[in-house]
Amino acid sequence: RSDYITVKTKSCGGGGKIDSLRTTLSWYDPAGSVNCVQCLINDLDLIVEKIDGSRKTFYPNGLNSKDKKNNVERVRIPSSTSETLKITVKASNLATQSQKYSLIITGCFDKLEEKQGI
Repeated sequence: RSDYITVKTKSCGGGGKIDSLRTTLSWYDPAGSVNCVQCLINDLDLIVEKIDGSRKTFYPNGLNSKDKKNNVERVRIPSSTSETLKITVKASNLATQSQKYSLIITGCFDKLEEKQGI
């Protein structure tokens, strides 16, 4: 199950210059067991993909793959005008039927499309 939003970056008005797009995902996760190694009960993943041009994928927290340890994940990427990006929140493992979360996107962009399913 996953949700996504597709955005197109644009120049900021008013003389302000924003040279990156920042996306932060956060959710409340029940406490893991004592001395756990993989402590997330509900594991959500934040993935940002450039879907035009380089088709590059960005993972959170400076990693080269999904973050399986944190319930706050952030992707910050340099952006230029007219890049199309797909921001996906995917449920990798849910111990409950659903998981509420907050997704914050900052930068200069227009929303193109949105799908919800988690």
